[in-house]
Amino acid sequence: ATVGTANVNLRNLGLNSTLVLLNGRRQVLSPDLDTDGSQFVDLNTFVPTIMIDRVEVLKDGASALYGTDAVAGVVNFITRKRFDGLRLEAQAQRYPDGGKEDSVAAMFGTHSDRDSLVVGLSFTKINDIPNYRKKYVMGTGFSSSGWPGVFTPVVSSTNPTVDAARSAGYAASGGLRDLDCAVIPGGVPLNPNTCATDFVGFFSLIPEQRRIQSYAVYTHDFSNDLTGFAEFGISRSETVRGQSAALTFLLTPIIIPSNNPGLINDSARRGVPVGPVRFTGKPIGGTPEANYRNSPGANAESFNNREVWRGAVGFDAKLPWLNDWSANGSLTYSRISTERIGFDTVGDRVKAALAGLGGVGCDRFTGTPGVGSCQFLNLYGSAYFAQPGSPLYNSPALFDWLQPNNYNNYKQQLYVADLVATGKVMDL
Repeated sequence: ATVGTANVNLRNLGLNSTLVLLNGRRQVLSPDLDTDGSQFVDLNTFVPTIMIDRVEVLKDGASALYGTDAVAGVVNFITRKRFDGLRLEAQAQRYPDGGKEDSVAAMFGTHSDRDSLVVGLSFTKINDIPNYRKKYVMGTGFSSSGWPGVFTPVVSSTNPTVDAARSAGYAASGGLRDLDCAVIPGGVPLNPNTCATDFVGFFSLIPEQRRIQSYAVYTHDFSNDLTGFAEFGISRSETVRGQSAALTFLLTPIIIPSNNPGLINDSARRGVPVGPVRFTGKPIGGTPEANYRNSPGANAESFNNREVWRGAVGFDAKLPWLNDWSANGSLTYSRISTERIGFDTVGDRVKAALAGLGGVGCDRFTGTPGVGSCQFLNLYGSAYFAQPGSPLYNSPALFDWLQPNNYNNYKQQLYVADLVATGKVMDL
């Protein structure tokens, strides 16, 4: 959930133990949760780095002043409040295997006797580096429930002779794993009864990212002792990453019925009687390369879009008539909206398609298996080699129906009012 984000974690005490401020003011937390459930201020949707004047870090615990979210310390980003002219920055980085990062930034500033305006804008684009391109990453995340999967004959209490023949035939043909496990890219035959998948290759070492950040700071001196300010910024980030194949169904087993073309073909190749089998593996498999090409048989990619609005108005005042006291106050508003678009496999649809009643327009109650708009799902490796028109072929339309888009939208906003007065009360 935190892909495409950046954060601060002082002393490694947890993301929600470090308070992140912008010009001394709190900012909205991202709705993206870390693995331990903590929230944080996303620095990738913060302000353009070209606008940052300095970063103040309080490495001691400050919970007495700021609360429990400052147990590890405080990080305060201070933006430029005065700048004259135009500043441009550009960076280009290149990595092996096609990865690259490009960024451009601009800052404009002007001021008069009483007014000052500074505006910053930046754009960053990062190309993804899929894990499957890195040899040192591959082979580190095997899942015993892979694709192609494992097929266990369902025992029939009425015909033990056929059950014995099927069991013997599976053992003689190499075990319960798919016959094509060793020849399909991504299949790892760990043993006769296990066809594993290295799911690490489906993810991104560096995900594809695009970020736009903007911020403006305006100040006006009403007098030598009173200054007002207004700040406003909008940031947006888009992240795309590879996603692993759908997980196996753990709570309800997948039973492939006897009329399934994939099962009939597999039984013929093994030389065993046709009968139902229990599938263990990932119903929607594919290879990492196909995953990144949005090919059928893979879950393709997930998308994370974030947009942040932030603004503040306030004043800084000197109070010479009150023993040189000073005061400052502000009203701050920040809001973050997160949209996630992913894919997930619908279990009921998988079971219907295994019986030949899958696809858009197929009526599960009145349709005829494998006829018209009703399609079979082939979970065997033979689907990888099948061509359109073959009963073993899985159409792209069927995959789209099996794994529809999954939309999630989150929004958080924060209102903060601050009023602080400092000065000397008495001499001790």
